[in-house]
Amino acid sequence: MAKRDLGEVNKELEGLLKSPAQKRGLIVFVIIVCLPIIILMGTCASRFSTPPTTAPVTTTQPIPDLTADVTFTGTQFVITNGDSFAWTNVLMKVNSGFIANGFWLKEPRMEAGSTYTVGALQFAKDDGTRLDPYATKPTSFSIQADTPAGTGFWNGGWN
Repeated sequence: MAKRDLGEVNKELEGLLKSPAQKRGLIVFVIIVCLPIIILMGTCASRFSTPPTTAPVTTTQPIPDLTADVTFTGTQFVITNGDSFAWTNVLMKVNSGFIANGFWLKEPRMEAGSTYTVGALQFAKDDGTRLDPYATKPTSFSIQADTPAGTGFWNGGWN
């Protein structure tokens, strides 16, 4: 096959398309036939080359329950950590509700399997009022603490 320069190819094309009607016909042919084929090829290529997108999978960890035993002697709370791990940043609350914060006490650490005896007067409200076990009957007790699996909770109460 002989090499042809661009000028020769251009003259041949001009010879093929002598009339304006022929030129319009070629333009219509390109628009109607070739353009949709090119678009379809691009669409198919993008569908097969792009991995399907899915929504990210989010997993929620269950809230760990603390294993505890809490009794009230009339003046003191006896609290046992029944878990195999220490609780840290421990927040204990007496008679707390959705509206009232109740009486609370913070403890930095409670060892696994250990029992702690805490006097009722060690619990206080936000305003400093102490829990007087002779004037206020404890009806609920809650514990919130950091654990190896996240923040754990325990709730209990008395009639």
